[in-house]
Amino acid sequence: MTQVYLMPKLLIAAGAAALALSGVLYAAAGGNDGLTLSLPVLTTLPMTPSCVRGTAPAKAGITIVSRKDGVTCYTFTDPKFYQGAYLSLTSLKDAVNSQGGTVEILNSGKVRLHLPTSTGMYEADLLPGFNVNSEEYFPAASIATSLYQNQESSVRFQGYHRPTIVVDHLRIQFGNGTQAEVGPSFYRGVVPELLGYILPAGTPGSMLMYRASSSVPVSGGRTHKVTTTLNGDEVAMLVTRRAGQNYDLDVAPVGSNGQVTFSSAQQRLHFVSDPAQLGPDPVGGRINALLMRVTNIPLSNLKSGIFVPAQPNSDAQ
Repeated sequence: MTQVYLMPKLLIAAGAAALALSGVLYAAAGGNDGLTLSLPVLTTLPMTPSCVRGTAPAKAGITIVSRKDGVTCYTFTDPKFYQGAYLSLTSLKDAVNSQGGTVEILNSGKVRLHLPTSTGMYEADLLPGFNVNSEEYFPAASIATSLYQNQESSVRFQGYHRPTIVVDHLRIQFGNGTQAEVGPSFYRGVVPELLGYILPAGTPGSMLMYRASSSVPVSGGRTHKVTTTLNGDEVAMLVTRRAGQNYDLDVAPVGSNGQVTFSSAQQRLHFVSDPAQLGPDPVGGRINALLMRVTNIPLSNLKSGIFVPAQPNSDAQ
């Protein structure tokens, strides 16, 4: 199940009214903590069909919508495919302008943000992911990547219920307090991006904008409860590898007792410390898996978040 922000650019003409952003945009200075921009986000896309010319896709988990003139259109049956975290251009402009910054529309179709903060001027180039009723939307992952590519500062993620991208004293918070929990949708959109930071050098697609296929386990996956030494305000990710450069991913918040509950397609896991050890074939009857903390760690040093728990094996419950 390829992540939604990796899909070709979508044109969505119907159903947008039901997806109206809730809440009111606000931006506030955070004193010594710097600038915080709290933004409402779109977390669910309508199930707009994807269309291919020629042979219909032969894979499970899709519903054929139409076949006509050699073109097959289909939707994905699992609604998780359409989840993510996206900011509208209007919300982005309002937030940036309220802080004395500007949003520039480039000839390439990209949008360039200029945002003054207490530590200098930040710039980020963003490419719209899709369009809803003539409103452009941007994936949260692209904002993090743009900040990372354009600044020497350390970019990192914080929080789960209201996820935040932090770059020095600038905080871009997703969810404005009136929305339901944003974390599940937000992290489903950024985990393929995070995966690109830890893959071995030379891995196809191993770059800042990771393009290989990846998935989040569907509903009904096997449950693994892992005890860690992480604090309760952290977020962790489970990674297993299928065939080629295809990975299964799951992200979950750490409980106050340090326990994390993951969903996986695999019954028996063995945790390793090196992404190069991941593979589709069992080793001693278990599939190698990787655990890592993804919050409060600079993206430039995300590998430091990889850990092996005291109990290196897990059997699904």
